[in-house]
Amino acid sequence: MCTLAGVAAPVPRALRAHAGPSGRQSVACLASVVAAGTPSLTGRRVPSARLVEMQRGKVLCGAVHAFAEMGYQRATVSRIITRAHVSRSSFYALFADRDECLAAILAAAAGSVAGDLSAARVETLPWSERVRATLLAILEFFDREPAVARVCVVESLRAGPVVLERRARILSRLAAVLDEGRVEHPCGPHCTPLTAEGLVGAVFAILHSRLLRERPESLSELTGDLDAILLLPYLGEAGARAARRPEDPQAPSPGMPGLQRVL
Repeated sequence: MCTLAGVAAPVPRALRAHAGPSGRQSVACLASVVAAGTPSLTGRRVPSARLVEMQRGKVLCGAVHAFAEMGYQRATVSRIITRAHVSRSSFYALFADRDECLAAILAAAAGSVAGDLSAARVETLPWSERVRATLLAILEFFDREPAVARVCVVESLRAGPVVLERRARILSRLAAVLDEGRVEHPCGPHCTPLTAEGLVGAVFAILHSRLLRERPESLSELTGDLDAILLLPYLGEAGARAARRPEDPQAPSPGMPGLQRVL
C-alpha cells in the first residue's frame, strides 16, 4: 500500500480513501477548483490546495505501482493514470512528464524518512548513533513500502536526468551525514568526502541487488552488517565492533520512541 506522506510534496494518508475511479477533469476545471475550492458532501467547502494535494497523492501512488510492477520503460503515462484513476489532463496539470512524477516520488520518500528522524530528534545523538538511526529508518521504510523501495532504488536508475539528479542529491545528503565522522573520530582523518560517497553508494548497490531478487528478504535484517560497513573506515575494527549494541541490532533504541514507528 502506498503511504507517501508528510513530505515536501505531501501525500496525506487519508488519500487511501480516495482510491476509487474519478471522473475525467479538464485542466480548466482543475484550475477553477484551485481558484475557488469546492463544496463537500456535508456542504463545507474543501480548500482548493487540499484538493490538488489529494489529486497529486493519487497520481503518485498510481505511479509507484506502475513503475514497480512494469518497470520504468513500460510504465507510460497512460498506465500511470489508469492505476491512479485520474485523467490524462489531471496528470499533466501536476507533472510535466513521468520523470518529474518519479522525481516527486523520490522526494516524497526522502521527506517521509527525514520527517520521522527529525521528530525523533536524531540530530541530538552521537555521530555513530545518527548513522545507525538513519540507516534503520531507511531500511524499515523500504520493508514497509516494497513498491516504493523498488522505484527509489532500482527503477530510478533507468530514468532520465531529472530523476538521476534528484537521486544524486538525496545520496549526497546521506553522504554528508556519514562524512561528519572524519572530524568526530580519530580514525577518520585519513578518509575524504569521497569515502562517504563511496560507502553510501556501496550500501545502495547492496540494496539494489537484494531488491532485484524474486523474493527479497527483509532489508532491515541487514542493518547490523551495513552499519558496520559504514562505520569501519571511521572507527576502525575495534571501534565499529564497540559501537554495535549487544541487543538485537535491528531494535530501535528505547530512548527513541519516534523510530519505533518509522513511517
